Amino acid sequence: MIVFGILTMMLMLLAFKIIPVYVEYYAIQKQFKALSLDPKIRNVTRNQLATIWAARAAVDDLRSMDSDFIEITKEGEEVIVSGEYSVKVPLFKSVSACFDFKPSSK
Repeated sequence: MIVFGILTMMLMLLAFKIIPVYVEYYAIQKQFKALSLDPKIRNVTRNQLATIWAARAAVDDLRSMDSDFIEITKEGEEVIVSGEYSVKVPLFKSVSACFDFKPSSK
């Protein structure tokens, strides 16, 4: 019974550290989809993109994705917003979990 309780606590602690990483990923993906539908994004410079992303990231408290890693491409009339980033989550002592994400509006 004690072993089961310890295992359950360890799994819960692991989940509490990993779930926020995925919540942020889905929030970034949601912002990318909204960004791709924004008509102002069609002919934007890198500085304008940084300003637009900073405003959107501040609303949802998105800290893992920087505007330097965002790419905007066009497929016909459709604007695709994508990016790539990594998150390193310390689990305990010298053990960490590394997550690589590639969110996209597509």
